[in-house]
Order: sequence, then structure tokens, then C-alpha cells
Amino acid sequence: MRTRDPGDDNQVGRNIAMRRALLKKSIRWCASTAGISDSTWSRIERGVIGTDNRFTLAKIAEALDCDVAALTGATLGPAEGASAAMTGALHAAVTAMLNADPDFPATTAATRPIGELQQSVDLIASRRALCDYLAVCRLISETVPALHAHAVGRDAVAAGQALAMLVLVADAAAFSARYNGDLAAMALIGELSRRIAERLGDPVLEGLAAYTRAHAAFASGLYPRGLLIADRAVGLVAPHADGSVYGGREVMGQLLLTKGFAIYAGGDHAGADTFVRQASVLAAETGDTATLNLHFGPTNIEFWRIAMDTDGDRADKAVARAENTDPTRVVSLSRRTAFHVDYGRALGRIGEVEAATKQLRMAERAAPQRVRPDPLVRETLRSLVEASRRSTWAELRGMCERMGVHY
Repeated sequence: MRTRDPGDDNQVGRNIAMRRALLKKSIRWCASTAGISDSTWSRIERGVIGTDNRFTLAKIAEALDCDVAALTGATLGPAEGASAAMTGALHAAVTAMLNADPDFPATTAATRPIGELQQSVDLIASRRALCDYLAVCRLISETVPALHAHAVGRDAVAAGQALAMLVLVADAAAFSARYNGDLAAMALIGELSRRIAERLGDPVLEGLAAYTRAHAAFASGLYPRGLLIADRAVGLVAPHADGSVYGGREVMGQLLLTKGFAIYAGGDHAGADTFVRQASVLAAETGDTATLNLHFGPTNIEFWRIAMDTDGDRADKAVARAENTDPTRVVSLSRRTAFHVDYGRALGRIGEVEAATKQLRMAERAAPQRVRPDPLVRETLRSLVEASRRSTWAELRGMCERMGVHY
């Protein structure tokens, strides 16, 4: 194995150092503000250790008064830069969503019947679950103008159906933007989703829109903001979480998990567990579901717990939990991919380089569009390279090359 300079691919560390220099702040001041040690901050800046912990990144970004994306350098598409196809498709999808404002007239006629559009919305959901964001974005740009035309049309029944579908499509569009590094678009779409759901007057879909908005806040490291959004939505959805309204229990469960995750990010593990246990009660009633594309259920709750412990400096607990979790019980490839990424990151934290590489490779093979642009995965790979042995070098090297990580 050749000697590797940790500065070769230390973009995140360099971004942190440059931002700190612009602010004219010392490492000691910034580290104290973020609640980490001076030595840890210094090692992050120098690339000696990776920054693959979303909670730590959020604290660093807050100390540097910036967005997480400003530090991670999140980019569209493959590691060497966004593919023209993905860039164009995402831009078209975001434009279509933002133009679908129910307060403004449609720019096209409602030439496609509402039943045909429902089939397109179902297809968007299936491609999103497979992490095929290129197909999702292309379908959105084709489908949303016609949905908007129905939503502002004179047929009240068709308008209501179109508005409901727009909320679902907005959720798919927002997360497609997130996983391709466009956090601003995710936030804008989330706000539009809220207004559409409010126009419809459906509290469950308002809860779904709140879920989208909360995770837009999470993506920028704004966990207190995400907590506030989810907390308000819980009060709205709670009266409809008794199983009598389609999606009520599932949306309520995801909002409770969102609250728990935000509280966990703030360091209150016991408080977080209170909300996770409340979600578990609902999951025992629903089982593993695909309702509203949320994939709420007992197995997905385990995924959330693994993610929390991975970034909460309890990697050993995350690994133990992952070893006893069957990811195939969740039908969404996207959620299963998140499981393998978090499992791999946790294994890397406890020094299991070969096992960590195996999990990350499983995620990459299953969903390259989801994994290759992920800055957390890239940082994990950098850490694994530092700790790798020759027995794992070939596999790790291949993944590093595909993600643009130097070794």
C-alpha cells in the first residue's frame, strides 16, 4: 500500500479551515462553541480524521455560522461532478414543482385525465423507492404541469385529487433534491408542499408536508428547527392517528421518529427514546408498511435507531442492533440502502474495516445514485483508507475511485 497524504482528498476539512479563517476565529474558540475538543477540530481540518458524523457536522456548521452543505461541498451526480442528464432533470423537476403553485394559474391545459396522472404518481413513488432519481425527476417534470392544471381547475373533485397527488410528488421531489445536494430546492419544495396541503385542508397530508420540511431542516443541520416543525405537526395529526384515516398512524409515527431524532441530535438520548417508543406502539399496530411512501413500521424504526446510535457516538450499539435487523422486511430500496450505509459507518467507527467496506459496497451496488454523491459516505471512505489493511485494499480502492476519493 502506498503512503497517502490525508490532505489529498480533505475537501471538508479545507472548507472548515477556510470558513474559520474568513471569520478570523481560533480553533479553540470554534471547538468550544461546537462542544468538541481542540485536538479533534484540528485533526478534522487537517484531514487526519473524517467528518462522517451528521451531528458533529451540524455543530461545526453552527459554530461557523453556515449551512452544512457549505462544508461538505455536496455536489450533484458522480464524484467527479454532476452528470449533465441528472443536472438537467433535477432543474426541470424543481422548476415544475415551483411553478405548480395553487395560488397561480396553470401554464398548460389539463389534457391528461386524473386517472392517468395517478399512474404516473405511482410510478414516481416506485422509482423513488429504487433511488432512481434521474427517472423520478424526468417523470415529475412531465406530470406536475398537468396536475397543477387540474388543481386549479373548475372540477372540485379532480382538483382535490390533484392537490393530494402534488403533496406526494413534492415529497419525492424534495428528497431527490436532497440526495443530489440541492438543499435549497428541498426547502423551497417543502414550503410549497405545506401550502398545497393547507389548501386541500387534509391534516394527514399537512403532516406529510411537515415531515418533508423537517427533513429539509435536518439536511442543513438545523435540528431544533426540524423539531419545532415536527412537534407542531404531531398536534395536528394526533386526532387522526387512530387508524380511521388512511395514513394517519404512519404519518404520526414518522413525525414522532423525527422528533426523537432531533432530540437525540441535541444529546438527550433518554428524551429521544420516549418518542421512539411512542412510534413503536403505532408500528406494532401497522406492521411494516409502504403507506404514503413512508415505509413506517417496526423494521424502519430499527433503521432510525441505528442511524441515531451511529452518529451519537454509540457505534457499538448500532452494530449490535444492525446485526439483529433484517432489512429485507422493508420494501423500499432507498431505506434499505440507508441501513447499509449507517451499518457500514458504525462498523468503521469500531475499526471493522473489511465489514464496513462490505456494507458500503452493498449500498453502492444497490443504489449508486443515492450513495456516490453522499458526503458522509465519502468521509467514511477516507477514514477507512487510513485504517485499511491489504486484505481489504482492493475492494476499498475500487469504491474510492468511483466516488472520487484519493488514496
